[in-house]
Amino acid sequence: MPMIKSLRIHVFFHILVAAIAIVYASRLIGQYMLTEQLTERLKQEMALTVFRCANDLEDHSRYTLCAASLDRGSITASVSDYHGLCPPSLARAGSETIEICRQFRTDTAYWTEAEVDSKQRVFLGEKVIGSERWYAARLSDNAEAAMVLLKRSDILNFYQQIWGLRDRNLVYVTPFVLLTLILLALHVTAAVMRPIKQMQASMSSLDPDNIGQSVLQPARFVEFKRFIAIYDELRARLSASFDRTRRFAGNAAHQLRTPLTILRGNAEQLIQEMPDGSPSQIRARVMSDEIDRLNDTVEKLLLLSQADSGRLIPQLEAVDLSQTLSELIEGWDSFDSGLQIRALIEPGIHWRCDKTLLYQLLQNLYDNAVKYNTPSGWVELALRRQANQFTLTVANPTAGLSDDLLNNAFERFYRGKLPGGQSVGGHGLGLSICLEIARVHQAVLSVRSGSGNVFVASMTGSLDPVLSRS
Repeated sequence: MPMIKSLRIHVFFHILVAAIAIVYASRLIGQYMLTEQLTERLKQEMALTVFRCANDLEDHSRYTLCAASLDRGSITASVSDYHGLCPPSLARAGSETIEICRQFRTDTAYWTEAEVDSKQRVFLGEKVIGSERWYAARLSDNAEAAMVLLKRSDILNFYQQIWGLRDRNLVYVTPFVLLTLILLALHVTAAVMRPIKQMQASMSSLDPDNIGQSVLQPARFVEFKRFIAIYDELRARLSASFDRTRRFAGNAAHQLRTPLTILRGNAEQLIQEMPDGSPSQIRARVMSDEIDRLNDTVEKLLLLSQADSGRLIPQLEAVDLSQTLSELIEGWDSFDSGLQIRALIEPGIHWRCDKTLLYQLLQNLYDNAVKYNTPSGWVELALRRQANQFTLTVANPTAGLSDDLLNNAFERFYRGKLPGGQSVGGHGLGLSICLEIARVHQAVLSVRSGSGNVFVASMTGSLDPVLSRS
């Protein structure tokens, strides 16, 4: 079985990974581009420093002090210690830079003029000498003029110090960056899931009564328009299918009632005309019993069809539920069913209901308790008041409760099986009808298992506030 993934976690993980990748890639790309930009700026600052410190170009110490004092925020001020000087007389140049100075003086092809001041010309040079790239700046186009040198490796070392400081600071801000990324991912995930949750809530509210109405809000995003259109199309087709099924069940039940009544009448007449106890009369009685069963099924289907189409409208009246249940129990107890009937009925409980439907509900619950009982078992009927509600329970022992029975108790035409595998008699419509009768009275019917393989059907409804005594 394939593992089921969470869309929320899936989206959140991908957004978080993508955000971290973007931050890391931006760091690398930004560092590369900033290196080139800083180098260009450094070259311009070298030209400006040469112009402003022209009188100190023959003494490295004085030049360093001058460069550092010009602008403490400039890059040149930060790397002035790395500068090498080429005074007019190379004899005064440092041993490390004298050869570099000589090559810059003998080759003029690598020099360009920098825009520093209109009255003074400053030139910039750039040349690869050996395996190192060097930058130079001088005040005039005279090859013998004093120059300032700087090699690229010293610039890159300085940049590495900056990147190191940045990375050390990043260690401290990383928790805040990660928290920000997580919050961002959560926000985006919630924004993505919000319309899906709204559609889920709208779809969950669908039932056979409102399936003909569109419960989805208009699409806020264009990506969901097609989805909602497909959903509405399927909903309309399903609603039409429900309507056809309801009409068929109702029409079929209506059409069958008349011929079944005629068949039953003729069967009764045949029974009376035939000799008592003859095989023909016995077969006629069997036919009459089967016609009664079929007629009962048709009546139940008609009731369910009315409930499905919203045409099962109860004729409400005040009914003493306590007295009605007591009278029914007396009738049931008069039959020798081999079962013990226990009654725990609180008096004075009234319910506004349809009396005919109430009788059918109580009879179906009792019949169900008898069918699923054990030999020499019992049926317990309890009616209790709870605040402004009442609870009716019908309990009976069974040979063994299965999850299948509890999960499908209200399914139409479902019949549970006895321990030997034999199906329980009946049509499998009793509890389905009880459920529909409870619904039209705004009551709640449920089934559960009690201790010791006890099957319990329970209904909760609202008391008649006028007649029920507190």
